[in-house]
Amino acid sequence: MAAWNNAWNNVSNEYSKLKTRVENLIAVHDGIKEKKKLPSIKGMSADEEKATIRRMLKNYLTSRDDALSSNELIEKYRAELTDLCKYDKDTVDSFGHVNTWWVFGEVAPQLNYGVFMAEIDNVGYKRTKRGEREMPNELFDLEYSPQKLDIAAISREHNKRIADIQESIDKEITKKGKEKRTDKIVQIEDNIKAFEAIKADDLLKIELRNIPISEQNVAVSKIEPIEKDIKRLKATVLSIQDVIDSVFQREFNFDYDTFEELKTHKTYTLRQSLFSNNPDLRFSAKYHRPAGDFVMEQLTGITDKKIKHFFAEPIVLGASISPSDFDENGEAYYVSMATIKTLEVELDETQLVSPIYYESRKAKSIQKGDIIVARSGVSIGKTAIVKDDFDGIFADFTMRIRFDDTKYNPMFAYYYLRSKYFQYLIEIYKKGLQNQNIFPIVMQEFPIPDILFSEQRHILNEIQAEISKQDEIKNQIAELRRQIEDIIIETVGT
Repeated sequence: MAAWNNAWNNVSNEYSKLKTRVENLIAVHDGIKEKKKLPSIKGMSADEEKATIRRMLKNYLTSRDDALSSNELIEKYRAELTDLCKYDKDTVDSFGHVNTWWVFGEVAPQLNYGVFMAEIDNVGYKRTKRGEREMPNELFDLEYSPQKLDIAAISREHNKRIADIQESIDKEITKKGKEKRTDKIVQIEDNIKAFEAIKADDLLKIELRNIPISEQNVAVSKIEPIEKDIKRLKATVLSIQDVIDSVFQREFNFDYDTFEELKTHKTYTLRQSLFSNNPDLRFSAKYHRPAGDFVMEQLTGITDKKIKHFFAEPIVLGASISPSDFDENGEAYYVSMATIKTLEVELDETQLVSPIYYESRKAKSIQKGDIIVARSGVSIGKTAIVKDDFDGIFADFTMRIRFDDTKYNPMFAYYYLRSKYFQYLIEIYKKGLQNQNIFPIVMQEFPIPDILFSEQRHILNEIQAEISKQDEIKNQIAELRRQIEDIIIETVGT
């Protein structure tokens, strides 16, 4: 602890001096102050200014930034520099007037011990209303016992105890079942009596043609090749999600095999310094999954841009609503999470709102090209695009992402946000135990391909062409099924 505190104090002092210099360099860049009047930077060369800015930015930098001057770095990373020069008010009593993430990132490598991480479902018990229920202890199994204990013997004893408990449960169920059986028998007897009440003459009135076996064989001979065609076509059907992912994989050489293999890893050991790879200093095992690191590595390998660099305006959260705000005679819609379940915004006439509600919340209205993302609950990450202009307010628990269509194609962005890699970033970055959320301040930092409009259009065309192809396959299957129905109807009705 003494070594840690000493290192923290030393780095804190460096941060304070660096913060002053960076703030002064930004002020000079903006023309607010004169360099010659600022003791902390007046003697700096251009290379020293650049080194100072780079020192503050640290993890934000990529190899593409090596050639940028200090002024170019300030322009590119102005928001990041502003945040880095702010101290964390909620930790000031414990850590001082510093940016906790920046200082931690420097101290952690000096005392860089290992940290065991595991993602498990069971820790030996489960609490219920009736008390604690014994369950497997996966954490003990994974972390400690393989090196120290006779796992086979423990497993046998553990399984025996579970079997004994299960036997007791089964006996109780059997006992309860016998009590209910009498009532069930009475119910069945009543059904039999009702069936017996049907007169035989009523059944004889149902007209059925006795189809000769020869006609049946003819019908089967016609149906079988059609069913083979249906089976062949169904084997080529891809979901829209599969289409999106396959095109992105092909165009950007994404390694999905390695990604899927890494997703199976449930235990791993990290170094303490790795917890400083994010400004939130997140320590959860989920956040540090090897698969997540791999996704980020693949994406930052093709781009140094984040989605915020292509916004027309910052991400906006949706509006809440009360029952009294709905109006069946209204002309504007409330775009709830339910209306984006098909991944396109679908209008619902039962979700019309009053003119007063709409006018008072126009800041949360939508327009063609807007992307609506569910930010909370079981649908978190579900993404829909607005394809037509209409008056509408998007719902609370969703967020609106509005891309600058002079810089980025909204439809391409929509498909990218639905991609396997982007959705996995949402999976590992979302916060909360019961009701999980993804926040705009996090989403805006996710990487996005920085490619020409022509390349975006090319990929977009590839996706849409494949989707059209899949629609045609589905239409062919539907037509073949209609042919089978026609054959059956013709045979029965002849």
